[in-house]
Amino acid sequence: MGAPPGAWAWASTLTLTLTAAAAQSPRPERVVAVAAISDDFDPATLDAFTRETGVRLALDAFATAQALEAALVGGRYDVATLSAQGWRKRRKPAGWRGSIRRRFRRWRRSIRRWRGSRRGAPFLWSPYGLAYDARRAKERLGERALDSWEVAFRPDTLRAFADCGVALPDDPQAMTAAAALAAKVDPHSRRAADLRRAFDRLPLSRGGVKTFAPGAAIGADLAAGDLASR
Repeated sequence: MGAPPGAWAWASTLTLTLTAAAAQSPRPERVVAVAAISDDFDPATLDAFTRETGVRLALDAFATAQALEAALVGGRYDVATLSAQGWRKRRKPAGWRGSIRRRFRRWRRSIRRWRGSRRGAPFLWSPYGLAYDARRAKERLGERALDSWEVAFRPDTLRAFADCGVALPDDPQAMTAAAALAAKVDPHSRRAADLRRAFDRLPLSRGGVKTFAPGAAIGADLAAGDLASR
């Protein structure tokens, strides 16, 4: 049975009309809500991610790990950067869904303790690094390289910056790990002897540190010239 006269024309018109309407209606914006510690992400990296994927990252930055963990209670974030300690406390909440293992090509090379995890992966060894005023450092230390956490636990180095100040993060877990590196032991070690060597390093910075503060505050003070090193 043939089509009624004008049926094909009507169908073509309908198809064109629907196509035009679809082209005119904007696509819904794809957004991923991210909670992170301040300075975890370079703004340029966020912009590059959006250009390459078409997905916008809605980033909320927090000054401390405690503030970040408190914000997760509402369940409004898709991704969060937590400390290992914070992850252990929240690794089985009802709000985390799905598996991310298949999205990481090098998952098998990750730290052994994370290999069974379906919702978390190592992101950074530590959110902290060494930063210093190059001019002031050269004036006080000459050409000595400031390329190791050991400098934060050497009394002679701290004394050299006594007039302008050294700041360390107000983060006991991170500073214990840094002290372990300074003591040449594995920061992931659970051996009592290794932990003792790290703990013995911590008091060496006593008296030579101007302040203990969140990382973002330290960065602002360094940029303003109120510190020589962090």
